[in-house]
Amino acid sequence: MKKFVVFINPPNTNDELLKTEVKTSVKRIIPISNSVTKGVEHTDWANFPHLGILSLASYIQNETEFEAVYFDCVVCPLSFVYSYLEQNREQVVAVCLSLLTANYEIGQTMARQIKRLDDSITVVAGNDHISAMYEEVFENAENYIDFGLVGNDCHKSLATLMSQLSQPRVVLIPEKIPALIYRYQHQTLKTPEKKEEIYTKIDYRLIDKVFEHSNSYTSNFQNRLGPTLARLLNRPVKKGVPIELARGCLKFCNNDPCSFCSIHHSGVWKNSVPSGEIAWEAIKNAHDNGYDYLYVTADELPLTFPKLIKDMHRTRPSWFLSLPDSKRPVLMGYGRADGMNNVCLMTKMREVGFRIIYIGIDAGAKKSLQALNKPLNNGRGMTRATLLNEQNKKALTNARKAGLIVKAGFVLGHLGMDQDLLDENLSNFVEIIREGQDSVVSVDVELLSPEPGSMEYNYLLSPQRAAEKAKELSLEISPESFLSSISEKYFGKDQFNREEGIEDYITAFMPRLDYSILVNARTYLRNECKKLGLVVGE
Repeated sequence: MKKFVVFINPPNTNDELLKTEVKTSVKRIIPISNSVTKGVEHTDWANFPHLGILSLASYIQNETEFEAVYFDCVVCPLSFVYSYLEQNREQVVAVCLSLLTANYEIGQTMARQIKRLDDSITVVAGNDHISAMYEEVFENAENYIDFGLVGNDCHKSLATLMSQLSQPRVVLIPEKIPALIYRYQHQTLKTPEKKEEIYTKIDYRLIDKVFEHSNSYTSNFQNRLGPTLARLLNRPVKKGVPIELARGCLKFCNNDPCSFCSIHHSGVWKNSVPSGEIAWEAIKNAHDNGYDYLYVTADELPLTFPKLIKDMHRTRPSWFLSLPDSKRPVLMGYGRADGMNNVCLMTKMREVGFRIIYIGIDAGAKKSLQALNKPLNNGRGMTRATLLNEQNKKALTNARKAGLIVKAGFVLGHLGMDQDLLDENLSNFVEIIREGQDSVVSVDVELLSPEPGSMEYNYLLSPQRAAEKAKELSLEISPESFLSSISEKYFGKDQFNREEGIEDYITAFMPRLDYSILVNARTYLRNECKKLGLVVGE
């Protein structure tokens, strides 16, 4: 009898609660309908297949004896998933849940329901929330999450775990499986990760194997993002998909990420496909399956992976070169402003198919850049912050010279921000966007959210660390007695309400501001960008 491994991406928690709010008129401190973290506002939730579970499912399907099943509950109803599991529970070895902070609460509900359905089904959890909070999760989820996997290098580990679980007579030796989270004698333990090659043999047939996801993805893409891209690129694009060619950021090298970054690289600070040829094979696979907009997921490309970009340029295949520019796959990637000094490299990116590059502007004030830990080698302080502030503008100029268009990201708020710093950030950002409006076409403006795993979240847990950083930068935060009460609220908790987290962060670390001021500032920036004809939020 064939054994199944089921992969599930739960829906965004706030989106599910919004449905409840509409049905029941439940009153909350912050109504979900007024929240700032709604998944429906972010196109990558509903317009694209879920790369994480698709990659793992492809590996299990192609490299093991198991059948993989893909469910993305952003577009697939929960009722369909539960019905499938009930009908096939005798064949299901495990259910693997992809848990971000944004969907963790609903993911918990799903895990409990799966165990109520059949306690013999193993529940395995992974993704950012688990990587950042595995000790808290396993302390609080003993009855419904059995194992976890941290980081990205876990394909072989998952296959090994599934193989051993499916053989009743095999004694599981968890310490032999890299990246595995498990319980032993009332302790939560984690084995060290082991670097793997990035898996690129994605089996796109899995997307519609059990449930028809593609119709929803394509409809969402064509109704929301597609027309905007067609106008900006002056060419049509029909379907989008994330692809992974590399992962990492130069700031991970010294364990010095930006303050709001919640990515746990777990010692594997960067990884990429071994050659340009392999990258092109992944691109061709997506393109042959009808995807013409490819969302390259690397955290930062030009500064961290220039060798790969150059090799991709050197090995451009005949099938790509023979296509007219209007028929080639469009690539979108991420970059840092200080990685965009090399116009020649930017031009090479354009010539391998990159048309859009996402740059995190993040702040205009120099002290704000320091507070967000944005500059490389942040120990050099104001000098690096000044340079990065200048490079924000230069990056837009270089993008234009290379024929790239820019999507700019901006984060509002940081440790110790007051009204003067907020005003400086707003005016500097508007100035940068106005000067670069011939290359900037789209803008994301969001409030800083202290995601678990980030430095900002650790400030909530560790008032002393926050006080030290505030003193270093001569910034004001709330008194230690208040910070201690906030710390008690979050310490040891696995569930994190993002709306409350944003409010608590503002109250604790921006005592001269409040939630409404930041929300109004976000609205102001979005409106200013709209006046310039820019797309906001896509």
